[in-house]
Amino acid sequence: MDIDILEPRERVTYFPSLTKEGWMDITREWMQDTDFDDLFDSAEDDKIDLSYQIVTAILLTLFKYERDFKREIYKVPVVLEYVKEGIEADFDEKLPLKLQIDNIKELFYTLIRYPVSTRVPRLPKSGEVVLYRGFRKSYDFLFDKLDSMNKLQVGKEVTLPTFMSASLLEDTAMRFSDRFMWKIIVPEENRGKFKYTNLYDDNFNIEREVDLQNSEVEFLLNIGTVLKCTEIVYNYERTFPIPMIQGDPIYQTKNVTMFVYEFQRHKRVNIDKFLEIPTQAFE
Repeated sequence: MDIDILEPRERVTYFPSLTKEGWMDITREWMQDTDFDDLFDSAEDDKIDLSYQIVTAILLTLFKYERDFKREIYKVPVVLEYVKEGIEADFDEKLPLKLQIDNIKELFYTLIRYPVSTRVPRLPKSGEVVLYRGFRKSYDFLFDKLDSMNKLQVGKEVTLPTFMSASLLEDTAMRFSDRFMWKIIVPEENRGKFKYTNLYDDNFNIEREVDLQNSEVEFLLNIGTVLKCTEIVYNYERTFPIPMIQGDPIYQTKNVTMFVYEFQRHKRVNIDKFLEIPTQAFE
């Protein structure tokens, strides 16, 4: 059955877009799912558009293997495909990966420059922001490693080792969940520290049914975001709609483990030091 978990006392429901304020920059590239051949068609010798697939592969491989990164990164299928396309486009084998390291740094600093949620015009000043993140089975290793670090416990903090998108819509997150899901609550008292990294290109109101038909309404959490686990709910079940290109949506029911987190702060990260191992690997 559907149940409510730690429903906030007052919840923000209206979210103004930042696109007209010029805040999107490289974050727009994060949202694009450009084929690698098209990516290289528009690439220059010292610049290529960000690929969220490659950026995520680099950061999660670093988190999983650390010092063995150089040996393991070339075993990742999407990385092999990316390198192959780069060679066919007359790029050196390592250069396209090195350029994605540059993109990681640019995205990291861009997200830092976003305003905190208490300084966004037209955004309600009171209430909690609630986000949801679903995880495919390919992320099971992330939970295995966090468990080995004794991080998957109530009261423990998790520091994100990668960029992570999270939706304002629970049904969207459920569609992308296989075993695990996060509910992330930004308490009102912490909103002065929470970056308003809203990627949606229009104003959004959770209470309007027409808005709920949108497939994704995402925020992008930065590397170093610190979350504290407040509750773990096993066998969390929810029935949700899956939008169809034509006709009415179909409905599916899933049962997942729900981790409830509260946003704490953005940890100071020396991004050059953080990326030292992959930077050396691609020299």
